[in-house]
Amino acid sequence: MEDEANEQISPADSQANNEDSSVNKQSADSSEEKSVMGENDYDREIQPPKKVAQRFLSHLVGCRHNNFHIDSEIASFESMSEVLEKNLEKLGFSLEGGWGSQLEDTVEEVEGSSEGTSENIPAIDQEFDEVARRLFNGVASFYNMSYTSALLPLAADTRAVVTSKDGKLFLVVAARLGQGRCLLFGRPDYMNYFGENASPAKPEETLDPKFVENAKQWVSRNRWTETLRIDETDQWASIDVEDKILVWKGTWNKSEEFINSLCDYLENGGALICGASHWQLDEFYSDIETSKIGFNRLCSKLGVALMDKYLTEEDTEPLKFSPDLVAFRNFSNIFQTWMKDPSQSRISSMICELIDIIRSNPSQIASAISSSNLVDVVENIDSDLIPSKSNKIKDNNLKTRAKAFNAIAFLLPDFKLPGIKEFPGDFDEPPETVTNEVVTVKKLQSGEWYCTGHYVVAGLPFEMKVIEQTGESGWYVQIGSHTDDLTDCDEYRRWPVITTSQRIPKLLSESINMYSPVGGLLYLVAPTGDEASSITVQLSNVVPTPTYDLTDANRETKWNTSGKQADGLWADLAGNYMILSVPSATIRNIDTEALDRVLELYDNIVLAGYDLCGTTSTSRERLVCDEQISCGYMHSGYPIMSHLDYLKLTERNIPYILDEKALRNYGGEGEWGIPHELGHNRQKDWWTFSDTDDITCNIFSLYVTNTVYGRDLWEISVFGGSCAENAIAYLSGSNQSFEEWKKDYYVGLTIYGQLAREFGWDSFKAIFRTYENTQPELNSDQEKIDLWVKTFSEQVQKNLVPLFQLWGLIVSDAIANKLEDFDIPKIDDQFIQAVPGKYPA
Repeated sequence: MEDEANEQISPADSQANNEDSSVNKQSADSSEEKSVMGENDYDREIQPPKKVAQRFLSHLVGCRHNNFHIDSEIASFESMSEVLEKNLEKLGFSLEGGWGSQLEDTVEEVEGSSEGTSENIPAIDQEFDEVARRLFNGVASFYNMSYTSALLPLAADTRAVVTSKDGKLFLVVAARLGQGRCLLFGRPDYMNYFGENASPAKPEETLDPKFVENAKQWVSRNRWTETLRIDETDQWASIDVEDKILVWKGTWNKSEEFINSLCDYLENGGALICGASHWQLDEFYSDIETSKIGFNRLCSKLGVALMDKYLTEEDTEPLKFSPDLVAFRNFSNIFQTWMKDPSQSRISSMICELIDIIRSNPSQIASAISSSNLVDVVENIDSDLIPSKSNKIKDNNLKTRAKAFNAIAFLLPDFKLPGIKEFPGDFDEPPETVTNEVVTVKKLQSGEWYCTGHYVVAGLPFEMKVIEQTGESGWYVQIGSHTDDLTDCDEYRRWPVITTSQRIPKLLSESINMYSPVGGLLYLVAPTGDEASSITVQLSNVVPTPTYDLTDANRETKWNTSGKQADGLWADLAGNYMILSVPSATIRNIDTEALDRVLELYDNIVLAGYDLCGTTSTSRERLVCDEQISCGYMHSGYPIMSHLDYLKLTERNIPYILDEKALRNYGGEGEWGIPHELGHNRQKDWWTFSDTDDITCNIFSLYVTNTVYGRDLWEISVFGGSCAENAIAYLSGSNQSFEEWKKDYYVGLTIYGQLAREFGWDSFKAIFRTYENTQPELNSDQEKIDLWVKTFSEQVQKNLVPLFQLWGLIVSDAIANKLEDFDIPKIDDQFIQAVPGKYPA
């Protein structure tokens, strides 16, 4: 195949003739001299000389303006008309009748239409832009398979062909490589239609035969119709590829050597139709590094990325040709176009969709696109696009551009995002890095982060080798602890995304090289299954960072000798049940006694929650301080997120978050926010009615304030002052209802405080454990209210229906009748006294 292609098209002409040069096989004894221009794929009848002249000159002008390589003989001509005249004569066209005299005019006409800028698309690409239209020629619709993975055309020699109905996912992509052409599908099942015997699952589920015919014609330039399936072979030498269109289900893996041979075949004029789904490759080859899977290697060579996004079963309506496909082309083109005029709303919308894809697949995209054409764009970013506390980005157009810069930066290995000095921080001088650092982690809980004790420098790639891995696969390496995505926030005070992660294959034969334009603490993230596992890695080009662990018997020595002065910009401080991520600058002067006291306090707060709800700790909670978080003043989850005001220095010159005394005594009662967020992590839907998440989580805040900080329950401020006044006003009004009750979180919390005061925390403990044991299926608020009142009443042997009805929580007649035999408890607090006659006891 290689010799044949070289005979047809010389390497010197390959760029100029890439799209339209004839690669039809000539007979061995043919003496006909080939034309540089060749045959037109799109209109195969003989054309008038002037039309041929215009097309040929368009190619040469395009080559000249885009710095394509042109044969030295052609380049030496003083006038392009001489080139045209020579090649028209070779084709046998007569130059009589005035055509010859019009050659200079033709040259000027073509040059004038393409004058001097690479922004004008040469004819060679104009025709490639029409590939989608050609494939849909005569096709009513495209059969849309569910769970088809998205493909992203990245490089200049790729084009989108088929998109989802909403235009957000690209399902089929056309690509050129040298003289060859390839069609890639986001699902391997489409390959069933490109053979002698198509095999649809159902008669109505079939790919239009005209689309199949058009596809075969396009990839082969109308040379061949015969297909050859290459699924089951990994020996290139065993395949007879001559005059055949290769068809490959990409879920059959191929070696690197095979993919290299396949790319050589394409370079020399071959034709390939292939397909694979990301989710299938991930399932079948979970032990192989993603970039080393055969289909992904091919995608990388072609400048295409297979995405971790796919169509759902609801998205399978047959698709018609969309002219927008021609406008999109590929990622590189659309990004450059948008950067020149970011005010274009349709392109801005497209960019936003691409950003989501980029963020979920950075390594795939980075390996498939050259970063050189993106570096200049991000390095010359306007200052008004750099988010900070002093430059809050609120304008939607500026936010979109900032998101785009943010996403692109994670594709560039040696790039540092501007503005990170302010947050999360950057080094004044390049720090000293270490190599061959060995770290071993044993998984304790699904999805838990394990700090390696090292920091990744922004813009500086690091290397990781897996030395040993036992148990289940699915470990990840993560850079950064600030995982909140601010994309949907009203304003940006920092870059929307500043962390990145990558899956670690179990069978890793080569090193992983990662980088971040932001930098951050380096974590190993445990697999999500239940199986025990461990991992040992070797790290190079990283920076030691301050760490402290209450479980380490040698923590004092480590902290005082090297730990607190390590160069890393963020510290990882671990108790038995809680880990804090704080800037290293805030901890360098704190002694081990202070650290022990505060970490023990956090442990007691976490344990109190488990003690109340009746569950046990399986992993350590995390708390991370951030310049800006995705919602609220704080929010729950893993990790719990807080703002930087938790780092304000106290009178002891210690950050509030690390000052045990300040935490115990904040506001005269003790820290409320952290137990509140931990309460969110403990609360259960069984006993949390709709829109009461911020009520029932505070049961845990009450418990911590009462039992850990030692405050009298009824002296806690939520039961006094304005909170009590609001509760009394609600009870005194004329509208006590579930909807009104839950509007004010502290009004809603009051009845839980009454129950704790009257019946003690042991009653809550028993009830929560009952729920944990029975795990009831409840489908409505009424069912939840009924079960809560019934369970609590039975636990304390009192009829609590009147108390709940006082607050507007109506119990069903059936439950009320069951509880009539219990006495109504006598309650005499300020809330009952404020509404005499409303409570019967």
